Amino acid sequence: MKKIVKSTVVGAAVLASAATSAATWKAGNTDVTFKGYVKLDFVHVEGAGSSNALNKQLTVPATMTADSAGGSNGFQVWQSRFGLGTSTETEMGTAKTYFEMDYYLSSQGDEKISNSESPRLRHAFFSVGKWTFGQTWSNFMILSSLNEQLDFGGYAGTNFVRQGQIKYTTKMGAWTWETSIENAETTGVQGGETLGASITNGNDEDGGLPDIITKFTHSGDYGTFSLGAMFRSHEMETVAGDDTGVALTAGGKLNYMGKNDVRFAVSWGNLGRYGSFTAFNDVVSQSKNGKNEIEATEAMQWHVGVRHHITEKTRVNLDYGMGTMDTFGKSAIEEVSMIHANIIRQPMKSFQYGVEWSQTNVTRFGATKTAAKADEVTGNRYMFSAQYNF
Repeated sequence: MKKIVKSTVVGAAVLASAATSAATWKAGNTDVTFKGYVKLDFVHVEGAGSSNALNKQLTVPATMTADSAGGSNGFQVWQSRFGLGTSTETEMGTAKTYFEMDYYLSSQGDEKISNSESPRLRHAFFSVGKWTFGQTWSNFMILSSLNEQLDFGGYAGTNFVRQGQIKYTTKMGAWTWETSIENAETTGVQGGETLGASITNGNDEDGGLPDIITKFTHSGDYGTFSLGAMFRSHEMETVAGDDTGVALTAGGKLNYMGKNDVRFAVSWGNLGRYGSFTAFNDVVSQSKNGKNEIEATEAMQWHVGVRHHITEKTRVNLDYGMGTMDTFGKSAIEEVSMIHANIIRQPMKSFQYGVEWSQTNVTRFGATKTAAKADEVTGNRYMFSAQYNF
């Protein structure tokens, strides 16, 4: 019987909301799978971020700096994606590969005639036995905790990162243990009692060592529960010195009444770029005794969501998440919160459509630690989406 690429491949596609019906065929001793979906969104955004082209694609809290007059709207197909996977039996066990692309963040075309968009790499990895090599979801993410949303970027209160990594996975009864070393990046901002050396908000620098992450996941009839920890090392070319940070995360999915579930997560520590869709910075620069240095930031976030089936083919999702950075950064985000509510109709296995409303609130620190904080800004997003899986 032909095999469909599962395990890590399923994890890579977990955010596709409806079930997929992949095309699978045999090439020698390799099973090949091609799958994906086409998704059309009609989006209307108003308030903070409505004049930002990126926020029309997906919600990015870091780009929301002030309320805008009026709003903007339009059709888009950027989330549409395709993926190719393989599975081959070898002397070292099953070898699997997966490669996936979509069309977000393209700057190629315009809306005058062609609406051209460039493909964007999402996943590119392979696994042999218990080892995974390549780019995919960070081990610090708890995929089962992510609620079903039509807005692909609206994940305040949880971790969201894809990056290059080496990961080891093993089963221990009902538990799965995953340990990884992953690509390190450090984002910085001025902070401290005295601001220290100037660092452009969101300036990325390679960290000194790979991020080290370990996670335990338990699965059962009740659902899943995961607990993870991360160690990070920070360096910046523009500021002398270094610092380290530690972060923890916990969450999962609890089933109730058949196909319904509650999804939740809480994270705290040096979350930085991992947290709330890049809302937070990894380090702040400060001046002590006439010397500039960096300090790892501290943040806390949480989210909870409910998915409930009204009928066999109609379901609703309600999700709320928030995050707070405890370490001062000049004009940086101090608090972000999001609420999502949607209703989705799935008349057949491969086709679904739905509507969603979401609201994002962002509060920033002032220009100095003693200055008044910036006013809270609010953005609203209204969406209609139709999706066909193949």
